[in-house]
Amino acid sequence: MNGVGRPVRVLGGHVRGTAARDGTRIAWSAAGSGAPTLVMVPGWLSHLGDDGSDDAGWFHSRLAERVRLVRYDRPGNGLADRVAHDFSLDGQVDSLARVVHAAGERRVALFAEGMGAPAAIAYTAAHPDRVAHLVLFNGTPCLAATPDYPDGADPLLLTAVEQLIRADWTVAALTMGHLLAPGTTGDALDRLATQWCGAAGSSAAAALVRETMAIDVRHLLSRVNTPTLLLHRRDNPFVSVNNAFRLAESIKGAELRLLEGGAHLPWHGNRAAVVRLVADFVGRTRLPLTARENEIMRAVAEGLSNGQIAQVLGISAQTVARHLSNVFLKLNVGSRVAALAELRSMVVDGWSGEDIAEYATIAVPGRPTRDEPRRVGLPAV
Repeated sequence: MNGVGRPVRVLGGHVRGTAARDGTRIAWSAAGSGAPTLVMVPGWLSHLGDDGSDDAGWFHSRLAERVRLVRYDRPGNGLADRVAHDFSLDGQVDSLARVVHAAGERRVALFAEGMGAPAAIAYTAAHPDRVAHLVLFNGTPCLAATPDYPDGADPLLLTAVEQLIRADWTVAALTMGHLLAPGTTGDALDRLATQWCGAAGSSAAAALVRETMAIDVRHLLSRVNTPTLLLHRRDNPFVSVNNAFRLAESIKGAELRLLEGGAHLPWHGNRAAVVRLVADFVGRTRLPLTARENEIMRAVAEGLSNGQIAQVLGISAQTVARHLSNVFLKLNVGSRVAALAELRSMVVDGWSGEDIAEYATIAVPGRPTRDEPRRVGLPAV
């Protein structure tokens, strides 16, 4: 149990610790296997025990199926020491550096979301030999707007959020939920606010806002030569999409992919697409299906039964069923409809892997064929 009395289920089974520069404990965990190791740099409050939640737990589990996933809680929140906290840029970079060292890898990939982007940028600029890939999700080099950086968030809004956190952390958490997870209502918003209040006390949460407002790493962007992927949701109300354009202009060779929606947290909205794009960028296989499994799923998308697929492909219905069982296992679903929905969710902004959909005509005995081939898509379900 953690400090607020809720069960803790950590992906990977256990929590490890390493010391920050002031001696306080950083909590970290690792799950999955294989290359590369992907270190998630927290932005807003984090809690390793939130793997018990539907959204964050699903997202982290799916990443851990494709990479060795390392996550951590900085001092002041989550399962780390809460007696002290240092959310300055130097403090956040120190936490990241010590977790990378503790993970035991010579080179890692970094995935930073939101307010974690400056720390990831600063670490990458200082240690280019340690970072193989950099992914920034809804990131900004400068959270608060300044006269020469109007794309940041309104400082008056950020100050108001800090003051509200100090006055009433529960109300502030609900307010932050509306800001970071637009469209979230009812029980889901209550759960999110409860998670944040359980992740840190009001003094630490307010300090995170205040200290992050002072961070600006624009001067470091030209020193980032690591392959970089920028993912940003077009309608993000907290970190505007203009921040993504600024990063793309300043980081040499950066690839920018815009996603639909406005959710600030990566495990909301089109989360499967985020997992797929990140895993693909850091070097994993786009879709873990064999050629035969893809062939069968294209037939499923056409509405064919197991028997019809068997006739078309010249295999037995039992073999078709076995391949479908393998597909369900790989996609972590339990039905044809769910498998098609999962494949559809991997398509974003017109991107689609060649394994997901292709031009084809499937001839079924007793069923007329079309004269022109059409794109066999993954229908709405």
